[in-house]
Amino acid sequence: MRVINMRFQRPRQGGFAVLMVFLVMFVVAMLVWLDPSALFSKNDSQLPWNEEFRIVKTSEDVPPPSEEQPEITRIIRFGAEAKYEGQERGNISLMIFPDGRIEGGWDAEYYPDDKFHLQVMMSGVKGNIDSSKVYSDSEGEDPSKLYLIAKGNLLILESNLDNNQVRSVKGRLYITGWLDSEYNAKGELTVTSDKRNYKIFSWETKPSR
Repeated sequence: MRVINMRFQRPRQGGFAVLMVFLVMFVVAMLVWLDPSALFSKNDSQLPWNEEFRIVKTSEDVPPPSEEQPEITRIIRFGAEAKYEGQERGNISLMIFPDGRIEGGWDAEYYPDDKFHLQVMMSGVKGNIDSSKVYSDSEGEDPSKLYLIAKGNLLILESNLDNNQVRSVKGRLYITGWLDSEYNAKGELTVTSDKRNYKIFSWETKPSR
C-alpha cells in the first residue's frame, strides 16, 4: 500500500495581514450599523448631558465665582446668533442673575437643506454658573473664565418640502459657555432627541447694555 505524505504549510504573513484588514472592516461596518453617530461623536465627557451634575438644585445655593472670575452683581443679558458651519441658525438669549442662576432659550427658523424647513416652536433652558470648572485649551488653563451650563426642553416643527408632510420633534436643549473677565461669552448650543444623535451650534457675544 502506498502511503501519501501530506504536509501542511503555515499560512504566509501576507495572508494573515489580509485577514486582519477584513476583520477591521467588519468591526467598523458593525459600528456604523449599530450606531452611525458613534464614529463622529465627541468624547463623552465633553457632551453637556454628562455634566448635568453641575446644575444646582433649586433648593440649593449656587457657589459664587472665585476672586479671579468675573463678578455677577447685576443681571447680565446676552443675545447671540447660533451658527452651524458658518451659517446662521437663529438666535439664543441668556440671562445670568446675581445669585448665579441662568435662564434662556433659542429662537430659530431655517432650511438645513433643500428638503426640510425647521422652526423652533418652543424652547427654554435653566441652569447656573459653575466656578469649580477650569477652562483649558491648547495654550493651557485659564482659571479666570467662568463656566455656564443650562438645559431645557425643545419642540421643533419639521416640514418636508418634497411631500408637504409636517411633524413635531421633541428634544432636549443645552446651552454651555464661558464668561471672561470683560463679560464676553462664547460657547455651544447642543440639540438632541435621544443623547445618541445630536447637533452642536456655536455662539459668541458681548453683554447687552
